[in-house]
Amino acid sequence: MDYYLRILKWDSFRVEIPSHKVTNKSHIGTEIIKVSKDNGNIIAGDESPLVEMSIIEKEKGVSYKFAKVTAQTGLTSEERYVIFVNAKMLGKDYFEGINERNIKRVYDYIISRGILDFSYDDFLDGYVYDADCCYDVEAGPDTWNALCSRVKNSVLHEKEKYINHFTNQASNVGLAFNTRDASTPTNPFIKLYHKGLELDSKSYEFNAEYIKQHGLKIGRMEYNFKRRKHFEYFGLEIKTLRDLLSIGAGVLKEVVLKTISRFYLNKRIQVRNNTKLGPQEFYIKYLISFAVEKGMGIDFFMRCVNEYKTHTEDVEYSQVKRLQNYITKSLDEDIWKKQLEENSAVDELFTDFV
Repeated sequence: MDYYLRILKWDSFRVEIPSHKVTNKSHIGTEIIKVSKDNGNIIAGDESPLVEMSIIEKEKGVSYKFAKVTAQTGLTSEERYVIFVNAKMLGKDYFEGINERNIKRVYDYIISRGILDFSYDDFLDGYVYDADCCYDVEAGPDTWNALCSRVKNSVLHEKEKYINHFTNQASNVGLAFNTRDASTPTNPFIKLYHKGLELDSKSYEFNAEYIKQHGLKIGRMEYNFKRRKHFEYFGLEIKTLRDLLSIGAGVLKEVVLKTISRFYLNKRIQVRNNTKLGPQEFYIKYLISFAVEKGMGIDFFMRCVNEYKTHTEDVEYSQVKRLQNYITKSLDEDIWKKQLEENSAVDELFTDFV
């Protein structure tokens, strides 16, 4: 099975279609009454009939929701039907995400529910909101939790109030930035969580029906474009579903992938020293044992070589080489190897998001 790793893809969104373009085949927006199955007595609705404005159902782990709302459009209002769309509607191709190639299958699934009817073109031209894009990487729960811990430790002090670090591996491990309802362009809702754990717990029914894999080593980042202004912040003019699906993968990756670093993290500062240091003294600053315990991988130590090259203008090549050999030799010890491998795996993921 292809899990479409390291690719930005659409996971879910909300589509709103003007009511005059939709045929309502359900009881949404109509008066209903509640009747007892036992004796036929009216329970509610006899004096003030109930009007249900939404339908929420779940079949084989796939949730779908339809609703009717009144949308404000400037000084006027417009009745619209709302369709909540998610990638689970693709079944076994869930990990592909929703795109221009498979959106017709999503449309067919929605129509097959027999609740609302509308044309494919009207669906594509519907207004789109609350869009989540996601990015999956290969990572076991322990590695993913270590990544989240490292990211959390880099959060700006003034942004710590937005952070929720969840670590219960019975359900999931991850990190949430802000909340969906409070999301703004500069304090966006971003969530890091372990997709493998989620499929084995919260989405167990869907997994059993379609994915049929347990213990998947997949971590996921989700970024939420709550409203139109979230797109506009990045210079994207997105109004309809057709617009959303037309965004190039390269553009989406450039916009989304570094948002955690851009909005929530301390920027790395390079410290320079005008005092010439010998290679061993310079390396000692890195305190191997402390750094490894704190999650540093091989790349961290090798950055020491690059920094040493620039800390003064007259560092000789032979000194740089000595330092590089010294680091390599120091790390080539059994006491470090296992932890360094784990740290380096986290490093690889960390560079994706930071």
